[in-house]
Amino acid sequence: DENVPKNKMSDGTPLTYVLDDYRSALQEKAVEYGFTVIDGSELDLKTGTTEFLMFDDVHPNPAGHSLYAQLIYAEIEKHLSDL
Repeated sequence: DENVPKNKMSDGTPLTYVLDDYRSALQEKAVEYGFTVIDGSELDLKTGTTEFLMFDDVHPNPAGHSLYAQLIYAEIEKHLSDL
């Protein structure tokens, strides 16, 4: 719907509130089960380069996905060095 701001769901709920809740729950379960969370929010996709790294102000474009892949690779390397 064109009348719904990009940063809100159709019912008016701010997206950041929903995403923050999701991230918190995911982090809690990861700690509980001993998993690592690779959080894309750690990436600086919105600071001054939104048009370069994101295609809709929420999801990464191919360049943003490449940066995210580098973050994932670096995390995997950390765990491999522990073996």
